[in-house]
Amino acid sequence: MTSSTPDQISSPSSRAMSLFEIADLVASFSTRHVCVRLAQTSGVLCTASVPYIWAYVEDARNLFRLLPTMIEDDSDHGFSWTKIYLENLQDGHFGIFSAYAPHVKILDVYGRSREYYEVSYWRYLIERARERPLLPNLRALIIASDKRLVEREIASDQAAWAGAFASPSLLEFTVAFCEEGYASGISYAAASFILEILAQRSPKLQTLGLLVDNDKGDEEENGESAFLVFFTTRKFESYLSIFADLRHVSGTAAWFHDQPFQKLGELPHLETLTVYRSFDVDYGKIDSWRNRKNLFPALHSLTLSNLYKRDAKFVLSRGAALFKNLTFLHLSLYQEFRYDNSLDGEQLILLLPSLREAVHLRRLELAVDSQTKNYMFDKSGMDVFSKLPLLELSLKPFYLSENAINMDLGAVWALLTRLEMPTHRASLADLSRFATIPCLNYLELCLDLQLNNTQQTNTIHQTELTRLVASPGSTITSDPDEIQLVVHFLASAWPNLSSVTWSQLDKPEAEQTQYRVYADNLNYCISELHSAGA
Repeated sequence: MTSSTPDQISSPSSRAMSLFEIADLVASFSTRHVCVRLAQTSGVLCTASVPYIWAYVEDARNLFRLLPTMIEDDSDHGFSWTKIYLENLQDGHFGIFSAYAPHVKILDVYGRSREYYEVSYWRYLIERARERPLLPNLRALIIASDKRLVEREIASDQAAWAGAFASPSLLEFTVAFCEEGYASGISYAAASFILEILAQRSPKLQTLGLLVDNDKGDEEENGESAFLVFFTTRKFESYLSIFADLRHVSGTAAWFHDQPFQKLGELPHLETLTVYRSFDVDYGKIDSWRNRKNLFPALHSLTLSNLYKRDAKFVLSRGAALFKNLTFLHLSLYQEFRYDNSLDGEQLILLLPSLREAVHLRRLELAVDSQTKNYMFDKSGMDVFSKLPLLELSLKPFYLSENAINMDLGAVWALLTRLEMPTHRASLADLSRFATIPCLNYLELCLDLQLNNTQQTNTIHQTELTRLVASPGSTITSDPDEIQLVVHFLASAWPNLSSVTWSQLDKPEAEQTQYRVYADNLNYCISELHSAGA
């Protein structure tokens, strides 16, 4: 018999696992909740589970509670948020904190609740962080609060969180956009201060979210006063070149002013860019932009989220530099006024003057924030689509005009595999035209499955479609004989269609059950037709 070598004996594959290794393996496949329960059963399981429990800290107050002098005051002082006091901290108070700190990989400051709280007496934490990282293995610092606040509370805190927890291991620093009241914006000077901290301590950053807005931090704004002594006149964009590994950036339209845009475009590995609305746009420079070549060499995803129309025009004026390698574009417009009827599909297309240059665009999402109106795409808009190699297209809340729907949709969308138009009300006649799209396998429309004297087709246009989705507001005939005719119509258009997915029928609640029966009957008939054909 051949004896085992020392290397074979010590290798994991040839020896029994220790109790701790087994516990660690179990913990690695367990949820955080299960790990907490495991930690309460034995010392070994506790030791093995702790790193997984503390890897993601939801709500930084869970960290602060490890400091014995921390005071949490949620009494009413005229504020609607909790106040945290970290005064009188000394080195000896960090024993328990330091034991758990190395395990923290992600710090989500406000957690899933997004409930804001104010922290006072940052000074000792920031001074200690200058000597050594408080969280030495932290990879992501996320600041996201949905609370509608006076800007001063958010602006000053962003700099404090960066000063306290930035570390060489940090790969993500993200301040999330606050939809309510846009309370997460900061001044150019505050942005420079934060980027200076990150440049010194976290130069390997890969993800950056910073909502810069020149309207913040004016003379009457005291929100950033705690850090004014540290501010310099250096421009915030001048720090970007230090972050050579940046791959994902999110910010406001302010990033698209000439100098910040140039610096962003020079980042060699920037893959995704997300832009939110702001009031900080120099509209006078929209037409003065001189296109620069060789910018954004790696950019493939651009998200323009809920922009004002003027913001969108400003951002897209840089389209030639942005679009050349783009494979995904999301553009959603925010209505300044609820009953603003000044925008239609044609105007949206006019906001995309350089879209034809997106020769690699595969996914396009266009949306308008509207509760009162649907918008029309006409033939000229379809002409733009026909120039793009689109695989997936989402249009909300849009519909095709009569001259657009009568175009050869198979030629317009020759490569399209997924189409979402949940507010386009489609009769059976319309469906026969959508059936000419050769590669389509997913289609969502507001279906009107009534015969309405529609001439049915006996031609099998294509066989790709497997999912037809009826969006909210769809209707269906109640006549059993007509349902059979609808089924045969759908089968002739899409022989591979096995069912229609129904979201919600456009009927009062009392009629929902009965109409659900009609929808189920439709799908049953489709299934029976397939069985008969087999």
